Amino acid sequence: MTAELGIYQVVLSDEALPYLDPAFLPFDWRTNPTPELREIPIHAHFVRSGLTKKHRLSGVLSVKFYAKTGLTAADTAGWIAANPGYEVYLISGHPYLPYWGYNSLERGSAILRADLEQVMRKLCARIGIPLPAKMWRQTNLNSAYSSYFVATEDFWSNFHRDVISVMLSMDDLGVELSEGLYSHAWNATNSPPVFLAPLIYERIISLYVSLKNVKALYYPWSPETILNLRISEEFKLHLAEIMPKIDVIDKNMRWNEENMGLPLQEYLNFRAKSPGPIANFVNSADFNIPSVACPQGANAR
Repeated sequence: MTAELGIYQVVLSDEALPYLDPAFLPFDWRTNPTPELREIPIHAHFVRSGLTKKHRLSGVLSVKFYAKTGLTAADTAGWIAANPGYEVYLISGHPYLPYWGYNSLERGSAILRADLEQVMRKLCARIGIPLPAKMWRQTNLNSAYSSYFVATEDFWSNFHRDVISVMLSMDDLGVELSEGLYSHAWNATNSPPVFLAPLIYERIISLYVSLKNVKALYYPWSPETILNLRISEEFKLHLAEIMPKIDVIDKNMRWNEENMGLPLQEYLNFRAKSPGPIANFVNSADFNIPSVACPQGANAR
């Protein structure tokens, strides 16, 4: 990595060290005082550490980046270098999610927690990016369903001021909003537990980019690259069947009240028949450890 580009990979534990992509820079977060908030405090510390000022473009990714995306540091740097001039570059860690729902609010409220949209709308109003009453269609062309992004120092500074610092301040949020964000996203017995806040944070990143008119580029996922991810064979068959139908509607911009519920309903139908795991990018014993390491020598290609 150079003064032009500095992409870091967060280290949450000693066990994560063998899974780091050696061409990324390590970012030590082994203290991890608030694991329920996942990447929000990590990004806050990344900005406060001054690392965003050391590079023209910088980012901090999880150790699961390769397992989720199949992309190495060389792939990522090459994509950015081939597409200069953007303020922020975003890579979805779940590029199949646009095929689960019309947008991230609908999908999250149906699958994660029923009040997700309500809490998210209150937060967006609080940070000055109120959402329209009717949210737009979100695809891989305008949304990234993860916190994987590389950006200029100005973007990091503005985003930290407008979003990150507010989400970490109960005084700024107020009691009602704090209680919504700092409550468990699903069954509290899950390990490790996670608050609703980081799941909303993943959604807010793309919304912030859109509503603030930030010059952004999203990684170009194709049906072929999505089907090559570490997902189950049953889910691949489902995606191979449903993706062409949804892609045609997206291409022709023919969403309406009758078909906008199609992606979510098709996903729910699939899950009713196949309730098992759909992806295998994490270690079954530790959510923070990937199931596969970046191949040695992959960054030399």
